[in-house]
Amino acid sequence: MTDPQRDCTTPSPVRGVRHRHLRRGGVVLLVMGIPTGCLGGLDTLGVEEIVTESQGLNGKPAIEDDRIEDKHPAFDPARVVIERFDPPGGWGIPCDVSLNKSATVTKLEILPFGADAEGALKDKLFATRPGALQVASAIAGVDTIPSMEVVNGFLKPFDDGLYAAVELVLEDGANGAALGKKRVLTSFLAGIVNTLGTAAPARRPPLEDAAVLIGASLILGGESPILDSALLGRARQRAQGFSSDPRARPIGFYSWNPALGQIFTQDRFLQNVNDDESFATFIALALVLQGDPALAAEYQRWVAMYAGLTNPYVAYTLDVLVPFVAGPESLDTPDAVEASFRVSHPAMTACLGPRLAFLPGSHSKESDFFDGLYCGGGAPAAVNLIDVLINGLRGHDLDLAPTADSGWYDYQLFALETLLLPERGAENQNMLLTAGYKRKLIDSFKSILIQHRETHVKQLAYAGNSAAEIPPVDVYPLFPVEPFPTFYLRTARAYRFLRTFLEANLGTGVLDGTRRLRETGDSTTAVLSVELAAHIQLLYGLYFLSADAVGMDRNGALLPDELVEVPPDAAVTRARAWLKDWRTDPDVASDPRVIVPIWQDDATTRYWAVIGVKAVRARASFVSGHEPEITWPDCASQKIVAHDYTMLVEETAEVEIGNAHPPLTRAELRDVCDRYTTKDDIVRALEAL
Repeated sequence: MTDPQRDCTTPSPVRGVRHRHLRRGGVVLLVMGIPTGCLGGLDTLGVEEIVTESQGLNGKPAIEDDRIEDKHPAFDPARVVIERFDPPGGWGIPCDVSLNKSATVTKLEILPFGADAEGALKDKLFATRPGALQVASAIAGVDTIPSMEVVNGFLKPFDDGLYAAVELVLEDGANGAALGKKRVLTSFLAGIVNTLGTAAPARRPPLEDAAVLIGASLILGGESPILDSALLGRARQRAQGFSSDPRARPIGFYSWNPALGQIFTQDRFLQNVNDDESFATFIALALVLQGDPALAAEYQRWVAMYAGLTNPYVAYTLDVLVPFVAGPESLDTPDAVEASFRVSHPAMTACLGPRLAFLPGSHSKESDFFDGLYCGGGAPAAVNLIDVLINGLRGHDLDLAPTADSGWYDYQLFALETLLLPERGAENQNMLLTAGYKRKLIDSFKSILIQHRETHVKQLAYAGNSAAEIPPVDVYPLFPVEPFPTFYLRTARAYRFLRTFLEANLGTGVLDGTRRLRETGDSTTAVLSVELAAHIQLLYGLYFLSADAVGMDRNGALLPDELVEVPPDAAVTRARAWLKDWRTDPDVASDPRVIVPIWQDDATTRYWAVIGVKAVRARASFVSGHEPEITWPDCASQKIVAHDYTMLVEETAEVEIGNAHPPLTRAELRDVCDRYTTKDDIVRALEAL
């Protein structure tokens, strides 16, 4: 797929490069590292500094109604859609109405529920969507449509299950994959042991430390490394010591089964999260790569996977060190090698110097942003980090556009941009959003961001009777789904990126032979290649339907290859089928409550959590002077009216928990949430742990 945000043949534009924020006094310096390469390019070429003010990031975002004076949709006589409306009162035959909505502007606002529903829905949190849906669907005169949160709720189990399945493939090299973490680690250990056999006594300590590092990682992964008794004892001691670190505890989907849990703990250990490894140890590991080109190639392919599955790394990988190692004699002068390395390899994060790791953690734009703001002094207790992030995005201090080296997570995050900056969506000219609806979009941003981040938690650094009379119908903004086409389009592109990346690095056979895992412990019947294709088709279908619903040109936002490769009719058919059955879809019905760490100080850890499902009431109305043109038939001659929709959304919270309590699993969070029905009570209970 050709993507203007991901073109490997041209340099990245300045607005798209990865940002690192360095705080000096009252100013934030954005240090931009311009990356190179695609699908695994990990080097950084050059640094540029731009000064950006950091004022105005704290506090709740200031939200205002859109102004109709800023909307100028262009009329296109050829852009006609046919929509089916029910007659007033719900009786009689539905009427198909031909509309030209190209010059319409639809107002969206959030309203309180009426007296009949206020007691059942106001401030009420539900554990899952079916319970909320049962209550919301009983409200007379209000249609229930899937929100963006519901669409994401359908996608979230797939994202988790796919990532879990790929983790198992990467660990064992299953289903014909040319990659296998255990094989790479075992080969490293064998290379170190062989080097130890001929090493001079003065050079043995760093080689032994390297053997202990790799041996401990194999133990954490459930293996029994081949080492002499002394080194094996040290490796077991290191593995046991790291297992007690709270960051080693499997959370997210990694708590589904022991195999995933071992991968989580093993990989966290290999990320060098505590900066425990000496530089001499990494020199010893680089010597193994230097002496085994086949292993070096396999290691590079393997570490490239997580840079694409999630995002580029916050530390340098071993292959970057190899050019600075001049054979075994480099073990005699590790300080000189380190000094030479640091001269040409700047820090990759704001808070830490240049680090190395066997398998580093990944950048995220939100973590980089927070590091730049609060490095050194810590995040103030009164500051809500997610509000700071939102203010930074809305104030243009942070850019979400993917770059040439971006991974899947960046693409997922970019799909959320227009929830905070609606003016950047192709649908903007046809939409008039009230301040209340914009606040709903901010809540949508929060919950979807938290669930995306939790998927990447390990890798991210912290008709009727034909004879009946046809009564006239009212015409109103008719939405099959919450109408934000850009969100669906960018999410489809994120999946296309992921499919291309996986096929290029694992081969099509892996996707054809692997099934995603479920939280229940079983696997799906469909293979990943089939499910990926279906999800991509669904998202394009939701894009087409919502674009038509708001009156925008559906083809105007598509890339040339999408116009050729994405059959609109098939995509719309897939979307209509899902919309017909979304209320009973098992993935939609899954429990959305998750918790993920975002910031850690010496005493406490901040978490973002989705703590329940709630319902909101939205009203859609055509703005006076920007109504649709009705071309036929007579049954649509009554009037143009507003229409109310109920949507299921999610409640989020930021909580601070003492480090004496290990990171919470999903089950532990849900246990706390199940004891209470309001956000305040849940937050108090979590912070009292």
